[in-house]
Amino acid sequence: MNPPSRSVRVIVCAAILNTCILSYALAQAVAATQRRFDVSVVRISNPNAGNASSVNLNSQNLKAINVTLAMLIRLADGLSDDQLSGGPSWITSQRFDITAKVDASVDPKLSPVVAQQMQKEMMQRLLEERFQLKIRHESKGIPGYLLTVTKRGVKDMQKDESDNPSMSINDGKLHATGITMDQLADALSQRVLQCPVTNATSLTGKFDLELTWDRRAERYEGVVDAPSDLGPSVFVALQQQLCLKLEQHKTGADAIVVESAQMPQAN
Repeated sequence: MNPPSRSVRVIVCAAILNTCILSYALAQAVAATQRRFDVSVVRISNPNAGNASSVNLNSQNLKAINVTLAMLIRLADGLSDDQLSGGPSWITSQRFDITAKVDASVDPKLSPVVAQQMQKEMMQRLLEERFQLKIRHESKGIPGYLLTVTKRGVKDMQKDESDNPSMSINDGKLHATGITMDQLADALSQRVLQCPVTNATSLTGKFDLELTWDRRAERYEGVVDAPSDLGPSVFVALQQQLCLKLEQHKTGADAIVVESAQMPQAN
């Protein structure tokens, strides 16, 4: 019998390689669905802490300071204020300090997409276990925005293809390195406007971005609407500083209704 030709061997090897890649990706996804925080501590926040809050979440740890359950639900599911309803009144008023960690190490080869999904699912399980949270999903038409490019075209934004993206938003200032336009849209949605923002720029790659606006003017969409003593709103700042634009757009979005939740038991 003649040995297989070179082309046949190449096809067989390619098929085996594709099968291995698919199996590894599937194994990553299965690991993500099974992972959970092994230890968690939930305490009532200091009543004198005010409204300032912070959340640091990764594949190993969670540290949330002075947060409400509603904040955590929105973070775990990537929702804006308009996409969450129901539940007892305390989920938007009572604040908690939460620390949680996992004992097992994370595979360093875990893809960013799988890692991000894993973090969300770990947070969701934590809320189910510690707050006895029960929710249901429904579709809801809510007002939002499309992130687009202005007619002047994109300003010369610096591209950054590094694997360590970072972003900070504080007091009307955004500083970001190595982020995509999808990530910018998500940040505007969850941390600035609290309503859905969808990337419609068609811009690919990662960018280093700087944006500054007057937080007092965040509800004003244009220069004409804003009082003269205020600086640019985020709508105006995006156009002036990055040649990007937010256009009103009503969208059908996933929404969550909290059916029940309980105050967590003391550790």
